[in-house]
Amino acid sequence: MKLIIALPFVLISLAGFSQSSQKIDFDQIVIDSANLPDFFDLRNSAFLSPVRTQPNGGCWTSASNTTAEGCLRQAGYGNYIFSDINLQLFSGFDESRKVNGNHLMATAYYSRGSGPIVKDVNTDSVSFIKAIVPYCMTDARFLPNNPNIVKQTIMNFGPVYSMLYFKKEDTDTINHIYYTKIKKINHVVSLVGWNDTLVTIKGRGAWIAQNSLGIKFGDSGFLYIPYQDKNILKHNAVWSNWIPGNLDYDLFYLDTLGSFNSYGFDDTICYGMVEYTAHNDGSLNKIATWINADQTSIKVEVYKDFDKETKVLSGELISEQTTICRFAGYYTFDLLNSLHFVKGDKFYIVIKYSHPINKKPMPVEKYVKDYADPHISAGRCWINPNFQKWPESWYEVGLNSEYDFLTFDLCIRAYYLND
Repeated sequence: MKLIIALPFVLISLAGFSQSSQKIDFDQIVIDSANLPDFFDLRNSAFLSPVRTQPNGGCWTSASNTTAEGCLRQAGYGNYIFSDINLQLFSGFDESRKVNGNHLMATAYYSRGSGPIVKDVNTDSVSFIKAIVPYCMTDARFLPNNPNIVKQTIMNFGPVYSMLYFKKEDTDTINHIYYTKIKKINHVVSLVGWNDTLVTIKGRGAWIAQNSLGIKFGDSGFLYIPYQDKNILKHNAVWSNWIPGNLDYDLFYLDTLGSFNSYGFDDTICYGMVEYTAHNDGSLNKIATWINADQTSIKVEVYKDFDKETKVLSGELISEQTTICRFAGYYTFDLLNSLHFVKGDKFYIVIKYSHPINKKPMPVEKYVKDYADPHISAGRCWINPNFQKWPESWYEVGLNSEYDFLTFDLCIRAYYLND
C-alpha cells in the first residue's frame, strides 16, 4: 500500500488486492429479533482466530483485530492474523492512548488504510508506508446496548468488540465466570457467542467472550460474562465490510483520525462540503463518512464548480437519495452512477446530515487534549446551516477559518477508481 500526501488533503492508493468483493448491507441484515437460538458459539466454527496474548496495555488492539479477522473469515477472505503491535504503535493518536485505546481509534486506523497489516516480526513495528495492507475497511458499526442486535451480528458477521471492567483476580477459576458491580471501563474482549441457559450466581444467561491473556487464563482463553454485568454491551463495534478487490482505488480524505466530535447550527440539519482534485483520469464511485448518532439521515450530492468568492455551487453532477443510517459508525456508499473525471479536475462533495432530534448531526475531526492532535486542512471544507434555504451561506472551516470554533476538518471521503 502506498501513501501519497498532497496537503491539504490526503490520498492513499488501495491498489493490489486479489479478489473482488460484494458489499453486505449490515443495516438490512442485522435486525432486532428475538427469534434466536438459546446457544451459539463461534468456537464451533472456522470463523474465529486463535486466542491472543495482548501487547502491554493493548487489549483494545487484540479485540479489534480478532473482530476484524472474524469478519474477513466469515466473508471468505482468508484466515489472516493481524498485527496488534502495529495498531498500537501507529493509530495516530496521543502517546498516552497506546495503553488506553478504543474502537474509534481502531476504526480511524483501518479506514484510512494504515492497517491492518499481517502479523510479521519484520514489519510489526514499522510504519504502514513500509508494510502491506491486504484489506481496507469500508464500513464500521458501533452497536447499541441491545442483546438481540449483538447476537445477530455475531451470527452473521463474527465476533463483536465490547468493552467492560475487568479485574483478573475476580474471575471464577472453576467455572470461568467473570462479573463485576463496578461501573467503569478498563478492558476489551471479543464476544463470540452466548448461552441463555447457563446459570450463574447473578441469574440465567451469559456471553462467551474471547479474552487476550493467552490460553492459560480462563477456559483456554475464554470467559463467560453474565448478562447482568454492569458494563458489557455499553460500547460495541464490528468492522463489517472490506475491500479486497483487484481495483486501483485512491482514497481521498482530510480527517486522518476520524470523528470523535459533532457540529451543528442548533438545528437538526447541517450541510458539509469538501473539495478534492483528481490526480489521475478515473471515476468517483464511492463516498464515505462517519456517523456519530444512530438514525442519522444523509443525502449525498456532487458538484463540478464552487466560486469561493460568491459561495455559489454550480454544475450538479449527481444527487443521491436520502439514506437513513441505523447505527453510529463509519459508512461507505456506492454512487448510483460513477462520475468520470480527468487529471486536474476538481469536484465538490456535499452531504446533508439530519437527525430527528440531534442538533449536532455532522461528524467533524478536531483537536482533543491528550487524545488527538490531527492535521487540520485549510481552504478545503465548508459548512452550511441549510443549503436549500440559503444556498450561498457557506462558512469555511479548518485552519484558516475566521472563527476559532470552526477549526476542524469534515469527515467526508471519496473512493476514486483510476482508469
